[in-house]
Amino acid sequence: MTLNAASELQFSSPAGEANYRAARRRYPAQAIVDLATLRDNMAHLVDVVGGPHSGTAVMGVVKADAYGHGLLPAALAALAGGATWLGAAQSHEALLLRKLGV
Repeated sequence: MTLNAASELQFSSPAGEANYRAARRRYPAQAIVDLATLRDNMAHLVDVVGGPHSGTAVMGVVKADAYGHGLLPAALAALAGGATWLGAAQSHEALLLRKLGV
């Protein structure tokens, strides 16, 4: 069974595509996460708990390289989806977000 919500992948070269296909044969499970999905999932969570005006706080957790997108873009996507605060796995990540104005 294959479940894929991602759009068709674009490769920078035939060699890149060959490397990807070889890795998929060896490691068939994968998660493809994009920033729009992060934002939309956060918006869904906010709606589940009563919406943005319910008074319920919703934390978006960002950590490490944030699924390859970087800490700041993932944090901004969570906030755009309605997160009322952010949690980080490491204190240096939280301090970096503060330094970047988040």
